[in-house]
Amino acid sequence: MMENMCAPSWKARRIGLHAIVGYVLILLSVGGFGPSMAEAQDPAPGTEAPARTDIVRSIEFEGNAHFKDKVLGQRIGVELGDQSDPFQVEGARRTIVDLYKKKGYIFVQVAVDRDMAEKGQLFFTITEGARVRVKTVRILGTKAISSRNIKKVIKTKTRRMFALAAYYSEDKVAEDVETLREFYYDRGYLGYAVETATEFVDNNQAAVVTFTIDERPWQLSITEQEDRATYIVIYDTSNAEKPRLVMFNKMLLLE
Repeated sequence: MMENMCAPSWKARRIGLHAIVGYVLILLSVGGFGPSMAEAQDPAPGTEAPARTDIVRSIEFEGNAHFKDKVLGQRIGVELGDQSDPFQVEGARRTIVDLYKKKGYIFVQVAVDRDMAEKGQLFFTITEGARVRVKTVRILGTKAISSRNIKKVIKTKTRRMFALAAYYSEDKVAEDVETLREFYYDRGYLGYAVETATEFVDNNQAAVVTFTIDERPWQLSITEQEDRATYIVIYDTSNAEKPRLVMFNKMLLLE
């Protein structure tokens, strides 16, 4: 009986295991399973200490024309003196890719020299590719709401202010999908759907963006009549000029 009471609980054993795992990870990070402690001591006078390989000593970029080195260096989240961590280096590479894609460089490629990174020298090679402009924006499937009004709502356009070319952005198209969903929801449409498709043309230098909208022409509205009661009204808007009344029911409000 006393033995069972004195035995460590499962929770205590689990905490002990976590502590051991944490200790092992620390040893691995500092090379604790490498040379003996005697060998890891400071070098004898007159001998040169080996260079550390876990510190970022230099950051260089090659092939970048749209962004200056200073801008990229500020955005990647890595500074001189930081620990050279493979996950952080990959995060920096992905950050550069995202920066270019937001500016229309959809086919950008960014490579990092892994061998140099292990020595604390980060060297990013950037192949920008063509900047893809938006050539055409197509709106399909709309009946109750004109495509002209839809284009006023979305951000993906063929031209910016002062007739400047607009460039393709995956993030902007995704935002437009959410904007259109809210647009139809706010107008009481039931079961609507919004999908997009992008075709790259002119040797991948231009994009044709298509928004396909299924209005599911039933439209919901809530109205108050002369008897001060609230009613649910549903119309079939298949014929935008002559909407057909489908439902007109009084709402039952629970006290």
